[in-house]
Amino acid sequence: MQSYRTVAYPGVSVASQYMRQVYMWMGAGLLATAGVAVGVASSPQLMAAIFSSSLILILLVVAQFGLVVALSAA
Repeated sequence: MQSYRTVAYPGVSVASQYMRQVYMWMGAGLLATAGVAVGVASSPQLMAAIFSSSLILILLVVAQFGLVVALSAA
């Protein structure tokens, strides 16, 4: 049987913790997106309000990009 020596690198632990947080935020974002999608899809009035006017749809897209920029800057 061979014995392998392991060496702990201090930067690896920090990177692993950071990536764990990144994936946690990504998972939370996917859950939030799924919740909003189910909520909008199950409401015919909300679907009609969003898709009846192209101005509302464009405003929602601009608001989404604004939110991404604001969260990225923080």
